[in-house]
Amino acid sequence: MSSTIKVKPEQLAAAIRKELESYSKAATEETKELIRETAKICKEEIQSASPVRTGKYRKGWSIKPLWEDNDSLREIVRNRSAWQLTHLLENGHAKKNGGRVHIKPAEERAIERVMNGVKKIYSAK
Repeated sequence: MSSTIKVKPEQLAAAIRKELESYSKAATEETKELIRETAKICKEEIQSASPVRTGKYRKGWSIKPLWEDNDSLREIVRNRSAWQLTHLLENGHAKKNGGRVHIKPAEERAIERVMNGVKKIYSAK
């Protein structure tokens, strides 16, 4: 339920600016939390689908924050131990025992999750 705010005409611009800033800050924080959660889920999906031969590649997955300020957040899921293999697994090649790569499907699900989450955040407000 919305609350009613009484303002004088000369205070209207300041009241509108205050409400818009409050809305923007809340939506931005929810979006940042969505991105952090999605990166964590994506990392876990990639880890669980990673080959296990020695376990080094599977254990090497991490999340690295690239950029964060008041309005935006960028995080990347990367492999610290065998970064040179990720392009093969991301861009596609067939596995020996059949099947395909494991990074691209997790990436596509993460993109879909963020897009749907952002739509929910901004349509609910």
